[in-house]
Amino acid sequence: MTDSPRDPGKPPASRGWLAIALAVFAGVLFFIVLSFLTLGYVGPVVVVVALVFAASGFHYLTWGWWLTRHLRDRYPPDEDDF
Repeated sequence: MTDSPRDPGKPPASRGWLAIALAVFAGVLFFIVLSFLTLGYVGPVVVVVALVFAASGFHYLTWGWWLTRHLRDRYPPDEDDF
């Protein structure tokens, strides 16, 4: 049986989706076990943390991205600015 030579410049095909799926599965399993061990107290904490991250993302998009672009368009930089 002859193996075809692999191109040394080409990286091998990755199976990144499988690693991601296994990591998500392990995370869900860990969350379920932790929820049972803490009698359900971990669920509301995860919801609160998710809400904080969602609010942070909203503020980043609104004030960090949109407002910066708006100000850059409205007030172009001077030629003296570096």
